[in-house]
This record gives sequence, C-alpha cells and structure tokens, in this order.
Amino acid sequence: MAEVSIETNNHSPATKQPIIETAPYARKEAIAVTGFSLSTFIREEGRGRLRPRRKGRKVYYMGADLLAWLGGER
Repeated sequence: MAEVSIETNNHSPATKQPIIETAPYARKEAIAVTGFSLSTFIREEGRGRLRPRRKGRKVYYMGADLLAWLGGER
C-alpha cells in the first residue's frame, strides 16, 4: 500500500492516508488522497495516463489505477 501525504490550507502535512488497490475512489476522494487538482485529473484522463471509470454521470478511479498513475507505470 502506498501512503500519500495531504496538505491542509496552512501547508502543514496532515496524516497520511493509504491508497487501497481494490477500493473505488470518487473524484473528490481521489483529489483529497493524492493532493492533485481536478484540472490535473481531467488533463491526465485526456492524455490517457489515468483511467477513469464511469457509472452514469459519476466518475471514479480504482486504487490500483491511482497507484499506477502516481508510480508512472502507464
């Protein structure tokens, strides 16, 4: 399991949250756990580096996809 540090508004590191490979993450959850912005997620999806999953209008990511993207394995 990888751990990612999340920064708060005062730029001090918060507690690390693990990314679970088999867990689905809604966009807001993925943004919170990685610290990247919504525009980064949209850009990476468009470039084919990050695989989004869709159910209706909802977009989510699997933990394994986030870990692969963060590790640069795509």
